[in-house]
Amino acid sequence: MKVAFFIDDITKDGGTERRTAVLSDLLAGRGFDVSILSINASKNRSKYEIDSNVNVKTFNL
Repeated sequence: MKVAFFIDDITKDGGTERRTAVLSDLLAGRGFDVSILSINASKNRSKYEIDSNVNVKTFNL
């Protein structure tokens, strides 16, 4: 099953970003095809560790 999370900026250090990273890791660990789609990204990398099986795309709109 595929799951996509839409978020404003995955590189921020708030609660939404943390929960998205944690949930993505849990779902990827259970075999889901997980993507995080970040509309904006102020940095190249998330402050929170994201599993390498999670596909992270940034659009910088």
